[in-house]
Amino acid sequence: MKSYATGNIDKMNELIIRSSRFAYYLILLISLPIFLNTEQILTLWLKNPPEYSVLFVKIITVNVLLEVFSMPLVAGLQATGNIKAYQLTISGLYLFVIPVSYLLLKLGCPPATPMIVNQTLVFLSIAPRLLLCHRHYRLSLRKYCLHVIGHVFATTAICYLAGIEVIRFFSPSSSFQSVAVTVALNILICLVIIFFIGLTRQERIYIIETIKNAINRRMNYGKIDFKKGHKEN
Repeated sequence: MKSYATGNIDKMNELIIRSSRFAYYLILLISLPIFLNTEQILTLWLKNPPEYSVLFVKIITVNVLLEVFSMPLVAGLQATGNIKAYQLTISGLYLFVIPVSYLLLKLGCPPATPMIVNQTLVFLSIAPRLLLCHRHYRLSLRKYCLHVIGHVFATTAICYLAGIEVIRFFSPSSSFQSVAVTVALNILICLVIIFFIGLTRQERIYIIETIKNAINRRMNYGKIDFKKGHKEN
C-alpha cells in the first residue's frame, strides 16, 4: 500500500510477485508432505479413516495452494481501493459451485464432486484476478505468469516427484516413527528444491544474509548478557 501511495507501481508489482511465490512456497512446505502421506497420517490418527477422507484431504490441500495466489493480488487491489469489481467477479464465479455441484450429484457423481467443482472454479478464477490487477495497477501478466505461475508449478512438480521417490524408497507404514521420518525427509527435500530452483539468485543471497544477520544479532546479545552477568559477579 505504501508503494502505491507513493506512486512506485513497479516496486509494488515486484513485491506482489515476490510475495506470491514466497507465500506459495511456505504453504507448499507444509501441504506437500501431507498430500503425499495422507493415507498414513489419517490411519495413524483415526486408525480406520472414513471412506473418501483421503481424497477430501488431498483436494483441500490442493485448494489451499491455489487460494494462496489470491492473497497478494487482493492486497494490491485493496491498496488501489478498487475492490468492488474484484468481489463481484470472484464471488459471482464462486456462486456456480452450488448449482453445478447439485446438478452433478443428481447425475450420480461421487461425494467429492462439490469439492472438485470448487477447486476447478478456484483455478479458473486466477485468470480474472490477474486481468483485474492488470487493469487497476498495471500488473505485468507476462512477468507474473513467468516468475510466479511458471516457477511455482515447475518447483512443485520436482518436489512432488522427489517426494514420491522418498515414499517408494522407504515404503512408510502407519507407525508414528515411519510417518515422522517420511514427512521430515519430504520437508527437507522440498526446502532444498525450493531454495535452489524456486528462488532467484538475489533471493537466495537475501535469505542467507538475513539468516547471518539474525545469528550475529543473537550472538551479540549473548555476549552483552554474558558481560553484564560477569560484571555483576
